[in-house]
Amino acid sequence: PTVEPVVDNSALDGTSWSLLHTIVGGDAVVPVPGNVIAWLGFADGSVSGQSGCNLFSGNATIDGDKLSFGPLAGTRMACAEDLMSFESNFLDLLGQVAGFTLTDDTLELHNADGLPLALFGAATEQTLFVGPEQVDCTGVGPQKCLLVKESADAEYTYFYDAIVGFTWEEGFEYELVVRVVNIPEPPMDASSLRYELVEIVSRTEMASAAPELTDIVWQWTRTDGND
Repeated sequence: PTVEPVVDNSALDGTSWSLLHTIVGGDAVVPVPGNVIAWLGFADGSVSGQSGCNLFSGNATIDGDKLSFGPLAGTRMACAEDLMSFESNFLDLLGQVAGFTLTDDTLELHNADGLPLALFGAATEQTLFVGPEQVDCTGVGPQKCLLVKESADAEYTYFYDAIVGFTWEEGFEYELVVRVVNIPEPPMDASSLRYELVEIVSRTEMASAAPELTDIVWQWTRTDGND
């Protein structure tokens, strides 16, 4: 069934959206690169977000299904060249926005001619605890899975997805805040969710297991420092 777009002026207020793909020339879909986090959040006539490398904020003017941004101010952190290039293009795209179409799960931005510029998926934040080791598992094929749980006292379960922006290191337990993004109509055998790192709350080194003393033959070699 066709979902009618929402045009209530307050419809975007308090919502958060992560970029799924940009659209060139009105029809050429360019998926967001796997190492890129780009998102928008709306609140009280303002917008904030991440543009690939830096954070930004500014005004968001909404009138029915019309939308424009600006001026936008951002942090000035330097990143890898590919991220900086993406960021420049993304901010230029936001400058072209003149309207939007909104459903429960997607936000599509348009230019003044009504051509689509980008599609965003609805996003929510969640806490994840990540374990200190990976395990063998089978998704589409054999792979290594992280162990995760949603609360400190829960049991670890296999995690088959990646967390964009997060670099896991063996031997450490992590508490993370992640952004969980709904992906409409994902490819076959692909996840319907995308996970993006928001914050590493804690990183705790886990003590190594004590060596086993059983099933070993020990020979007496020293006593009190004497042979």
